[in-house]
Amino acid sequence: MKQHITPEQLNELSEKGRKKLWAWCKEKGYLGIIDHSRPLEYYMKPFSIGQMVEFLVDQFEGVKIEWTDSNACIVKVPGVIGVGGNREGLCDALWEAVKEVLEK
Repeated sequence: MKQHITPEQLNELSEKGRKKLWAWCKEKGYLGIIDHSRPLEYYMKPFSIGQMVEFLVDQFEGVKIEWTDSNACIVKVPGVIGVGGNREGLCDALWEAVKEVLEK
């Protein structure tokens, strides 16, 4: 199962989304010592499934991850469209939910 987003997925964020993600990572201590002349990708370790769940829980009460009988995963975030995929697609489903929150 894929555990982290890819650098290409991180690059899908707008400048606004990047700034929000940067601020959250800095607040959580995920960035360490920062030299602002370097891009976010330099400091970010691959954003993991656990970090994405943590991010969503920090933003909203009532975040739910449900599994269907057919091994599909549905991520339900209040006020955000539910996204889903098969068990192998959990990382990508979470990223879609995180990305939607960051871009609002």
